[in-house]
Amino acid sequence: SSSTILYGDNTWAAAGGSDYVRLATIADAGSGTPAYWDMTSVFSSTYKFYKLYGDSLTSNGTNKIQVSFLVGGTEQTASDYYRKSLIGYGNQGTFSLQYEPGNTTAGFVPVGNWKNDSGDLYKSNVEMTFFNPNDNSAYNEAFWYGNANQGTSEMVSGSGAGYYSAAIAATGLRLKYDSGTWLTGSWNLYGMKTS
Repeated sequence: SSSTILYGDNTWAAAGGSDYVRLATIADAGSGTPAYWDMTSVFSSTYKFYKLYGDSLTSNGTNKIQVSFLVGGTEQTASDYYRKSLIGYGNQGTFSLQYEPGNTTAGFVPVGNWKNDSGDLYKSNVEMTFFNPNDNSAYNEAFWYGNANQGTSEMVSGSGAGYYSAAIAATGLRLKYDSGTWLTGSWNLYGMKTS
């Protein structure tokens, strides 16, 4: 199952001509327990930088968050999403570091290979920045921060950067887990003008 959010006309959000405009929102990612959410028709030449925020995210199992590009509603999986991530993990009294390079055709993984257990009060949160994703003159890049809770006391926090290894004019995003369906959470995408 899937769900789609269409916000191609952004005039409702741009009252006052703001340079920082909410382009799409998913207030309850768990509504209907979809396998993924699409934000379509949100990337354009109007904005150069985009911020994506995910809050209180959980799935129906122990799964990892993935974010992939759309072009005209089609998920981009023909090339690899490359990443470099630095992950801090441990229980409340310990701290270890792990460096994670990697690639997959499934999308960016803002908490690396770590997964969030369902049913925990400590939920996943994500912040991602996209740089001119509607421009196909270069590979689309992203930076991110994210957290997860793997196990009853395994707190995980990660940051990283990556790119999609094909020149595409992305028009949207797909938000998903590597398996399972959404249980809770909200997503908001904002566009930022540069002139």
